[in-house]
Amino acid sequence: MAFSGIGQGIAVALFLGSPLVLIYALMGSAIWQLVFRPLEEIDLRKRFGSDYEEYTAKVRCWIPNFKPYKKLAKSEP
Repeated sequence: MAFSGIGQGIAVALFLGSPLVLIYALMGSAIWQLVFRPLEEIDLRKRFGSDYEEYTAKVRCWIPNFKPYKKLAKSEP
């Protein structure tokens, strides 16, 4: 979601030919990466615990993975 928002901001900057809008979009992406993403990840770790840890070990943040994510099945005793 963040990636598409950043892409949309850059596209608007290119469409308008506005370096200021481009700077705004890039600064917004830096703020998201450095401030809001870590806060969101703390919340997700509290909510989902080891399931979220497993997910983050297999799914990258910015680089797409072309293989679908498959959660390991937990065996119930």
